[in-house]
Amino acid sequence: MPLSPVSAGICSDFNGACDQEVDFTGVAGSCSISSIQGQTWPFQNASPINFPLPGNTKIKLASGLSAGVQYQYSVSCCTTEAATHHVTIVVSMEREAEHRKAS
Repeated sequence: MPLSPVSAGICSDFNGACDQEVDFTGVAGSCSISSIQGQTWPFQNASPINFPLPGNTKIKLASGLSAGVQYQYSVSCCTTEAATHHVTIVVSMEREAEHRKAS
């Protein structure tokens, strides 16, 4: 069963689970999310991710990321002080419930 999408402000840090869809909010005009050299890219989509998104494009967190770790990325449309953001990977309650059911 797929996880419910997580809603995240484009200029905010957020928490999400591996393979979870991300719905970025607050994007006005054009903007891009891009990788930071030396940092693990936390999305399944290739860097950069350009907004507005074409058609039915979905943004998803990558699989295989470590729970409790913060993964950084850069956002072009945030102020310079707020241009670097991160997602903290969590084990979702939905996944935990699925795991308990399977055991």
